[in-house]
Amino acid sequence: MSAMTHVTGVRSFYASFEVAVRLKGRKALPKPKVANKRLIVNAEQVKTLLDHAPGVRDRAIILALFQSGMDVSTLCSLKEGRGREGLDL
Repeated sequence: MSAMTHVTGVRSFYASFEVAVRLKGRKALPKPKVANKRLIVNAEQVKTLLDHAPGVRDRAIILALFQSGMDVSTLCSLKEGRGREGLDL
């Protein structure tokens, strides 16, 4: 956790008892290190993943993520039958 997270927690604790805590050295606190690195996967790596996928469902998930570019939370929010709306079946 970052130093600012701890400071905010302490200030929140004291605020619940109506005690004001002033922060004098706020600029001296270390900045949080944010490292959100996006993993770029090429077609050969996807092929390797597909070769090791245990079932059809897992292969479909891998291909859907790779071909559409959606994130995992979007894929998880999909409901059955939503993909059929645009198809003539």
